[in-house]
Amino acid sequence: MWTADRLLSGYQAYTWEIPDAAIADGEPDEPLTATLVRRNEPLHHRAVLYVHGWNDYFFQTHLADFWEKRGFDFYAIDLRRYGRNLRPGLFAGYITSLDDYASELDEAYRLIGEDGHNLITLTGHSTGGLIASLWADQTERQINGLVLNSPWLDMSGSDLLLRAMRPLLTSAAALTPTSGMPMGESPFYADSCSATSHGEWDYDLDFKSGDRLLGADDDQRAK
Repeated sequence: MWTADRLLSGYQAYTWEIPDAAIADGEPDEPLTATLVRRNEPLHHRAVLYVHGWNDYFFQTHLADFWEKRGFDFYAIDLRRYGRNLRPGLFAGYITSLDDYASELDEAYRLIGEDGHNLITLTGHSTGGLIASLWADQTERQINGLVLNSPWLDMSGSDLLLRAMRPLLTSAAALTPTSGMPMGESPFYADSCSATSHGEWDYDLDFKSGDRLLGADDDQRAK
């Protein structure tokens, strides 16, 4: 059921439980959810679905403005453990395989189709570009187009270093899959984005922080 979005005025949201989504050890025993956000009731026969990146969620309303002016109804998905689905105790952004997101994207595609759209364009930012690309390659659903914005399609660093690190990371993940991993991020990126510092974006720091680590320590869970 579509309801008023709790984060953005003038938008609507549809949240559903993800069937068979695995709950990680240490998380609350509650179903994981995904959320589809739309700008308004359907106006066009074409639609675009936006997939956010790592440590992110949909708040970028200028994207909806951009696509609406070009004759597309705009939709955005908040994936499991992100944004509108990040409840206390969940491991923010945790996933064991990007292929698992196919469940969310399949359902988002179905819901957009229910709104009367038969031409759906997929767009993704950063890791959302990788997720969108993988799903577009594997799905049997018809995709009108794929638009990638600064997609994260590969790891940075030398091939030798990556080959050396892969077995170590694989072993560590098998032993302690939810342990923390310091990412060594500079605070300058977050400072340049958030309006609470030197940036222009007004977003919820509990949903998009600049210093969140990948893992499940207490200070890395949803507050």
